Amino acid sequence: MAEFNLPVSLYAHLENSDTFYLLRVSMDGRYTYVNKAFASKFSFIAPDLVGLPFEATIHPDDLEACRQTAFSCIANPNKSIPVQLRKPDGAGGFFLSYYEFSALLNEAGEVAEVMCIGYDITENEAAQSELSKSSEKLDIVIENITDGFYIVDKDWRIIKANRVFTEIVGLPVSQILGVRIWDVLPKAKGDELYKYYSQAVRDNTTIRFEEYWPDINVWFERTVYPSAEGLTVLIKDVTERKQVEENIQEANNKLIAILNSTSDLNILINQDFKVISFNRVAAEFASTFFNREIAEGDSFWHYAPPGTEDIFRAHINEVLTQERSEFIQKLKFAPGVELWYKLRFFKVSDSEGNTIGVALSATNIDKEQQQYEKLEEIASLYASEVRKPVATIMGITQLIKEDELNTENRQWLGYLITTTHELNRVINRIMKKTNEFN
Repeated sequence: MAEFNLPVSLYAHLENSDTFYLLRVSMDGRYTYVNKAFASKFSFIAPDLVGLPFEATIHPDDLEACRQTAFSCIANPNKSIPVQLRKPDGAGGFFLSYYEFSALLNEAGEVAEVMCIGYDITENEAAQSELSKSSEKLDIVIENITDGFYIVDKDWRIIKANRVFTEIVGLPVSQILGVRIWDVLPKAKGDELYKYYSQAVRDNTTIRFEEYWPDINVWFERTVYPSAEGLTVLIKDVTERKQVEENIQEANNKLIAILNSTSDLNILINQDFKVISFNRVAAEFASTFFNREIAEGDSFWHYAPPGTEDIFRAHINEVLTQERSEFIQKLKFAPGVELWYKLRFFKVSDSEGNTIGVALSATNIDKEQQQYEKLEEIASLYASEVRKPVATIMGITQLIKEDELNTENRQWLGYLITTTHELNRVINRIMKKTNEFN
């Protein structure tokens, strides 16, 4: 009887296995034993496979490979010889299986049978094929993205890189793969990036940062992702965006300079009445009258004088629908501290027409208002103190009977009437000008 090359317990396990096939083939190529898993798999060929030639369960194109494996096994009785074979599936197709052949010896030490242990690998092969296809698709995607891309292993060696990255560093892919990233990048850049890459590995976190390459005058944004292989790095050219940002910042700086050069108070608030920005005068105003350091995100109502919230809300809501609104108001900050301001509100929108908030421009007109009040007082004096005697004179001249005067007196009366009317016209002009100023 042939000797088993397996421990008895393992052989018994294989006999009852639902996963592994166990079979023996005689020297003339016929099955002498098959376990229940193999018998069930090929029951469509025959209810009992014992005695059938092994060719009955082999794909015709794999018969020669099966024979050569058996011959090799017989020639090397102390070795297990692997082979991949196709088997019929009973539906006109086949499935893949992996086997190891080993010789079974009789009591004389001669090869009596060939034992085969195998299992299906069709699903594994399909998965590997799908993985290979997915990998190929991924490679195509990586190669065609407009950002630089590379992967380094845990020894900092580049194991994958796309065309864009090779163009950035000016080296072909053949001179990059397998090379440490620090030897590919310019030395200054390698020193600078080491801390970021090390942090991503140490903290197992994604890191995004920007860097400037002065030699080529280009800004890059790097995104570093830790992975099982090491690090995956994306490099995006953001030079155009940085130039736009710099232009915007330059424009903002000019705008801030203009706003800070005016004596008007300027505050921009959003629709939730939070401060978005402010100028120097607004900061001084907050410090002087409210003893606060104004900051972005503050509530606008921290800087509204007492008793003004209702009127401010009304004008802010009005400007959101009517673009702008303005009024003059005497603001009371503390007992005995009252100042006149001209307040103008403007709706602010972005380039797409979306409302950002409301800009408040406040001009201190207290000095001008005081001057106007003095003018009003002067006008009042003219109206009440000067016009009264003029009116009296004009009334007296109407009572004088010219026919009772001699020629000289009539002449003087004419001068008096003319002068009185001229004085009355001057008073009227003063009143009119005062009203125009108002």
